[in-house]
Amino acid sequence: MTGHAELAISRGPGFVLQRARAAPSAAPLCPHFHLEYLICAQLRGREACAVDGRLHHLKAGDLVLINPEQVHTGHAGAGETIEYLSLYGEPGWIAGIAAGLASAGGRRRRATEFLEVRVSAAPLVDGLQRLWTASGGRGDPAAALALEEGATLLVTRALRDFADLGGGRRRSARRPPPRRIRRVVDHLHQREAATDLDALAAVAGLSKFHFIRHFAAEIGMTPAAYLRTLRISEAARELRRGASIEAAAAGAGFTNMTSFGRAFRSIVGTTPRRYARDAGGGPRLG
Repeated sequence: MTGHAELAISRGPGFVLQRARAAPSAAPLCPHFHLEYLICAQLRGREACAVDGRLHHLKAGDLVLINPEQVHTGHAGAGETIEYLSLYGEPGWIAGIAAGLASAGGRRRRATEFLEVRVSAAPLVDGLQRLWTASGGRGDPAAALALEEGATLLVTRALRDFADLGGGRRRSARRPPPRRIRRVVDHLHQREAATDLDALAAVAGLSKFHFIRHFAAEIGMTPAAYLRTLRISEAARELRRGASIEAAAAGAGFTNMTSFGRAFRSIVGTTPRRYARDAGGGPRLG
């Protein structure tokens, strides 16, 4: 949410744990989204976080739930050092857990989403902190299994308490974008697709002016900002998987490393080099 001054990352199959600390001077992140589900515990400080254009005031102990491609940003209170601990869940991994819950309850299977943004859930905050502690158990043959078990149980509880799993549960108040805008989003996810304004407006069936205006109103950012955020999110995922910075930049379509570094920092909150180092080095923050 707010730009990171320090960052540490640990990971398991289908998920990433990330602990971040930002000094009072850290710059706010530009509006952005993640390709993963986000379960984030505020551990220290106060922060204003805007999600889908709605402002939420966070304090230590709060939990934030964000769905894939849900636009958000944040900034710390004046003079505040903030710290937060996040679990990023790959959509396929989350879908598998949600499908198991739906099957166990006899509910119709469909894509799930969190229904609330800021929630009070001390057991989940405590669970995230226990997961982080467990993620440091290198050399223990059962450590990886214990970490995966803990993450699965934590996500299961978050979905049961705060997600739409179908059946008689209430639905999210979020309105999906119109079909013509969804077509453009799907088009942008295709790596070989044309991304010039004429091509995107044609996919939407709108004039260029009306396309830009409708896309920004429905998605929360312009088509260019969406494409940049999408490509940087993909690059961050490749860095977590061990790709080189050059390969991640090229895969995201960047031909200039300076431009890549600038865009990466504005969205992720740290440099690609530091992110790659922290993603490969295990927990570092105390």
